[in-house]
Amino acid sequence: MSGEPKRRLCSMNLIRYLSRLLSRLVAFRLPDVETELSLSLDDVTRRLKQPPSPKFDDPSSELVDIVFEFTGAVSGDVRGVALSEDATPSLMQGIRMAQI
Repeated sequence: MSGEPKRRLCSMNLIRYLSRLLSRLVAFRLPDVETELSLSLDDVTRRLKQPPSPKFDDPSSELVDIVFEFTGAVSGDVRGVALSEDATPSLMQGIRMAQI
């Protein structure tokens, strides 16, 4: 071996060479990274300044619907309305089985 490849085989030379190469690559790519970061930061700042969109058109109606759905589910569990064949027994059925 002669010339450049032989010189690079020495670990200190290899470290220096790779360090210079990495420095050049970072210097080449850094402006693009800074630009992308600035654009992302501007976008996040813009979105944070916007008020959030309303989650519900009628919040009181949504609340009533949630409470109604919950009470229906609890009522079904207590009375034994099975949603599927492998459903667990209702609360009343479980009490009756325990009493027998």
